[in-house]
Amino acid sequence: MTESLINNDKLVELNGYLTSINVSEVQKDLEMALSQISKLTIDITGLNKLDVVGVFMLLILKNKAITNGKNIVILNNGNEVVTQAIKNSGIKNIVDVI
Repeated sequence: MTESLINNDKLVELNGYLTSINVSEVQKDLEMALSQISKLTIDITGLNKLDVVGVFMLLILKNKAITNGKNIVILNNGNEVVTQAIKNSGIKNIVDVI
């Protein structure tokens, strides 16, 4: 996970995998990042494995942000693994750019 700060907005790039194996740790890190700023952009294009647990964590995180008046943007720039995992989960509109 790499982080960049641009105009008080944070960009986090996730690489590798987001699965039941590491979802708790990643969620904790993302929640910490979001607590420090009002807008968090999460780029999941670099993931090579994403399971339903990872997809639901992103959905939960996005909903928590909305509840707390914050904004999360989730980006996927054409990664078929990510696209397929989200499609298989049955969740629509979690990703902002595909």
